[in-house]
Order: sequence, then C-alpha cells, then structure tokens
Amino acid sequence: MRLPETVKVGAFVYTIVRETQVRSDDDRRLCGQINYMRQEIHIGDGMAAEQEYDTFLHEVLHAIDHNGQMGLSEKQIHRLASALLGVLLDNDLLRDEPEE
Repeated sequence: MRLPETVKVGAFVYTIVRETQVRSDDDRRLCGQINYMRQEIHIGDGMAAEQEYDTFLHEVLHAIDHNGQMGLSEKQIHRLASALLGVLLDNDLLRDEPEE
C-alpha cells in the first residue's frame, strides 16, 4: 500500500505532502490536515500503514465534504474514514499491483 502523489476531488487536484510533524493552528500535533486554498493534503510521517491510510481517507473526505458543501462534522468524517478503510482492507482493495 502506498499513497498517491495527488488525488482529484471534483475539479480540484490535491497534492499529498509528507511532513515530519503536522501541526494545527494552535500548535497541536495532528496525523493529517487539509489546506483547501493551496489544494494540499498534509500527512505526518512515521505512522503504521493502516493509520496512514485512515488519515489519508479522512482528509479526502474533508475535501469531498468541502467540495459538496455537505456540512459533515469531524466525528462523522472520522467514522466514515474508519468504516471505508475497513471495507477496503477486508476486501483486499488496497493492493499496489493488481492480481493477475
């Protein structure tokens, strides 16, 4: 499993940025963060693969929510990301290379 360099959500292409530490505006350490203005998704280094994918999906769901003006809460985003990751892992859909 590996994250893409970019992800397209609607008309917007977000660049995936790896960082040693992702920090909030109030200096809390985060696993990930999205910057809508710069079209960037920041992902912290050093996480287990499953946590990294959960964080990636979490931030992508923020992009979908923002693009669709859905008004999802942080709790809803968190639950959806974890549920989606479970479906992808349980059904072996996160392979780097397709099966032959």
